[in-house]
Amino acid sequence: MTSQEIGKLIELFDGILAASSYKQKSGLLSQAKYYISNQMKNDEIREFFVKNPVNFQTLFSLNIWTKSLDESGGIVDYPEANEIIERIFNSLTSLNDLVFSFYDQVAFILTQNFDEKAKHVCVKCFLEFTKQLDSSNIDSNFQSRQELVSKLKKLLVLFVQQIPNTASSYANVLSDFICFLTVRLNKIEAKFQQDQRKVHVFTCSVFDDNQDLLDSLEKVSNQNSVLNFRVMELFIRLGSISDNHLISISEEKYNLSKQINNFLNDTSDILSQLNCIELLGDLVIPPHGYYYVLKHGYLRNLINYLSVSPDSENALLLPSIIKLFAYITRERPQESKEHFPEFFNYLFQIALDENLAKHSENISFAVETFCYLFENNLVKKFILNNYKNNFEQLLQRLLWITKNCINDRIKTNALRCLSELFSPDPSLLDCDDADIKWKNSHWITSEWIHMSKEIYEHVTSLISHENFFNLCLSYAKEPFAENRKSAHFYFKALSQTEWGLLLLFTPNKFNCEETFLDGYLLNRLIELDKPSLESKLETIKLMVANLESNSALVSIIGDLTYEKLKHYANEGAFWVRGESSVAFEGV
Repeated sequence: MTSQEIGKLIELFDGILAASSYKQKSGLLSQAKYYISNQMKNDEIREFFVKNPVNFQTLFSLNIWTKSLDESGGIVDYPEANEIIERIFNSLTSLNDLVFSFYDQVAFILTQNFDEKAKHVCVKCFLEFTKQLDSSNIDSNFQSRQELVSKLKKLLVLFVQQIPNTASSYANVLSDFICFLTVRLNKIEAKFQQDQRKVHVFTCSVFDDNQDLLDSLEKVSNQNSVLNFRVMELFIRLGSISDNHLISISEEKYNLSKQINNFLNDTSDILSQLNCIELLGDLVIPPHGYYYVLKHGYLRNLINYLSVSPDSENALLLPSIIKLFAYITRERPQESKEHFPEFFNYLFQIALDENLAKHSENISFAVETFCYLFENNLVKKFILNNYKNNFEQLLQRLLWITKNCINDRIKTNALRCLSELFSPDPSLLDCDDADIKWKNSHWITSEWIHMSKEIYEHVTSLISHENFFNLCLSYAKEPFAENRKSAHFYFKALSQTEWGLLLLFTPNKFNCEETFLDGYLLNRLIELDKPSLESKLETIKLMVANLESNSALVSIIGDLTYEKLKHYANEGAFWVRGESSVAFEGV
C-alpha cells in the first residue's frame, strides 16, 4: 500500500469516529468495508491493523454501536463492522498469528464493547483457527509455545466472563473452542516432546495452573441456574473427549458428579432435569463416559422412572430417559439387556399398545426409538436373537399401523421402522460424501443380506409383497411430504441388494397399465413439492450408484431400465422437457 492509500483509510476511520449520526457512520463503514475487501491483500490488511490498532478499536468503540431510533425508525446496528473484523481475522495465517498480532485488540473487544455480535464473531474466528492448529503452524520453540498458551489462558478468562452477557449460541461456540484447543495443544506438545525423546507431561494445558479460568467459570455458574447449566455442559463436552479429560478436568477441577446430582435431584425444576438427561446422552456414547455414569448410579435411578404413573409429573421425563437408554442400547445392546432389562420390556410394551386413541404420543415415540435402534445391524440381530417373540409381534403391529392407522405421524414412522429393517447399517458406509458412500455399498456384509431377506420374507408372510408394495406406492402418491418420504425409505431399502432390486423392478400394476418405473419413479409430475422431488432423486441416485458398483445387478433389471435411471439422475430433480413452437406474424 502506498502512503496515500494508507492515509485515505486512516481518514475514513477518523471520520467514522467523529461522525455524529447513524447514517454518516454507516456510509463511512460501507466505504471502508469495500476498500478493505476489494482493494487490499491479506498481508496489507494484517500489516495495517497491526500498525494502527486504534483503527481496529474504532470498529468496536462504544459510541459506534449506539442505537438510533429517531433516524432509522427501529433498532439498528452496524453489520459492516462485523464483516470488516471477519475480513481482518481471515487475513491472518494461524492461531499463533492471531494471538500474537491482535491480542490487545481481542481483549478490547471482550472487555470494552457491549455488542454481542462482535464477541460472537471473535470467538468464532478463534474456533476456526483452532481447528486448523497443528505442529506445522505453531512455533517449535518451547518458550514461544509457552507464551502462546499463557496468552490463550488469559484470553479464555475474558471469553468466559462474557457468557452472562451473550446468547446460548456464544457459549456453544466457546465450548467448541475450549475443547478443540485443549485437544490440539495436548497433541502438538506430545509430538514435540516425543520428537525430543521426552516424556509427555503436558496435559490439559489451558486448565493447568489457571486458577483464574476456574474461578471465572465458578463465578459465572453461581449467577443463576441457566448459566450453571451452560458451564456444566462445557465440562460434560470436555469429559466426553477422553477418560483423562473426564477425570483430570471435569471431575477434579469442577466436581462434575456433584453438579449432575444437583440437576437430576432438583424435582422443583423439571426443565433442568430434562436438560441434564439430554446432556448425559452425549456422555454415555464413549465407553469411558458410559462407565462413569454407570458407576455413579445415575442410570439406575433414571431407569426406575419407567414404572411411574403416566399421569404423574415425573412422566414428563420419560421421553428423555428413553432417548438416553436408546443411545446406550445402540452402542452396547448386551450391557443394556444385562443392566437395564426394564428398557426393552417398556419399549415393547408401549409399541404394542393397541390404545392408539389414548396413547398415540407414547406409541409414536416408541416406534421412532425402534427406528433409531434398527439403524444398527448389531442391534437388529441382537433383538431378533434375544426377543424373537416380541420382535414378531412388533412386525405385526407395525404392519397393522401402516395399513390401518389414521394418524399420519404414527403410520409414517411405522413404515420407516419397517424399512430400516431392510436397510444397511450407515456405519458400514463410512464416508461423508453421499455419492461415494452409496457406490461403496458393496461393503454390506452377506450376513446382513441374509438377515434382511429373512425379515422381509417374514413380513411378506403376513402381507403379500405385491400388496405391501402397492401400499407403499399409495403412500408415495399422498399429498403430504412426510408420507411420500416414508415410501422413499422403503424403495431405498429394497435398492440395497440383488433380491430387493429384483422385487422392486418386477412389473407391478400402477396407475392403470403403467409400471412402477415409468408410471411413478421417472414421473416428476407426481411429486408436489421440492423436498419430495429431492427425496425421489436421492432414491434414484442410490439405485444408480448401487448398479454402477456391481454390474451383475444391471442384468437383474435390464440395460434399458438402468439407462433410464441414469438419465434421470443426470437430469436432476427439476428438469423440465422443453417444447418448441412456431410463431406466425399476424396478417
